[in-house]
Amino acid sequence: DFVIGGASATVAVTAAAPTTQGANTVAAAAAASLALNVALGKDVQAATVNTAVKTTLTIENVAGSTKNLTSVDASASAGDITYTSADAQVATIKTGAGKDTVTLATALDATTKAASVSTGAGDDVINVTAGAAAAVVGGTTVAMDAGEGKDTINLTISANTVYDVQAGAGDDTATWSAGAVGS
Repeated sequence: DFVIGGASATVAVTAAAPTTQGANTVAAAAAASLALNVALGKDVQAATVNTAVKTTLTIENVAGSTKNLTSVDASASAGDITYTSADAQVATIKTGAGKDTVTLATALDATTKAASVSTGAGDDVINVTAGAAAAVVGGTTVAMDAGEGKDTINLTISANTVYDVQAGAGDDTATWSAGAVGS
C-alpha cells in the first residue's frame, strides 16, 4: 500500500528493489502479480501508474479531500492491469499493452460531461457505466478505444448520451444498453 501526496501522483512498478524517486514516484519490487493499493493525498485528481507486471490496481482519495480522483493513466504499462473504479468521479482511464480489465462507473453531470476509456493492444475487457443526472440534458459523451486485440466491450449509458466505440483490429465483441441510443 502507498500513500502519495502532491498535485498528482505517479507510481512506477519495476523489477528493481524499492526506491523513492521525487515526492510522487514510488517503485516497488515486482512479482509475477501485484495488488497495488494507492491512497492519494489530499486533492490529488490524477494518478499515473507504470507497471511491467500483472497488477490489480485500487486508487482512492484520502478522507478529507475536497477534490476527487478524475483520471488514471496506466498507458505506459506493459503488464496486465485490472482496474475497477471505486469513485464515480473517475472519468478517464488509460491502460497500455497487456490483457487489461477496466471497469468504470462514472456519474455524468454538469461538471463531468464526458467519460473515456482507452486500452492499448491486448485482449481487453472494458465495462463502462455512465449515468447522467436527470437534470443534465444532452451534451454528455462516452468514448472507448479498445486498441488491437480480441476485446470485450460492455457499455451502459443514460438516455441522450452520445457514444463513440473504437474496437480496433481483432475479433471483438461489443454490447451496449441505453435509455435511448445516441449514436
